[in-house]
Amino acid sequence: MGRHLRQSIEKTELKAENTQLKQELTQVKEQYEYNNPPEIPLIGNSAKMERLRKMLKIMADDKDTTVLITGETGVGKGVAARFLHYNSLTRRDQPFEEIHISNISKSLLESQLFGAKKVVIPTPKKM
Repeated sequence: MGRHLRQSIEKTELKAENTQLKQELTQVKEQYEYNNPPEIPLIGNSAKMERLRKMLKIMADDKDTTVLITGETGVGKGVAARFLHYNSLTRRDQPFEEIHISNISKSLLESQLFGAKKVVIPTPKKM
């Protein structure tokens, strides 16, 4: 085989490998990189805040995870929830709905959080 042909084959193989590695890198970045919602960002530069962002990103990637965020008034539960929603590939295009449990009566809480099941009540038949 000629030197030019060998170089051409090697160049083609390197291009294919480069393309594959770029695709793999993009997938890894999507898995671990997060985006801050522009309207209400999750701010702070400490190691704990960075760990929180990464943990929320991991939860956002799992489409079967249900998250309940608790804490005292004013700690940023809503901001964390928006961050979680914004970083979810499957949920980000859906509307975000923030629910304040303290505003829901105990009798309606389960149906609000988990959805209401329609119950069919049989009516007695006349004889």
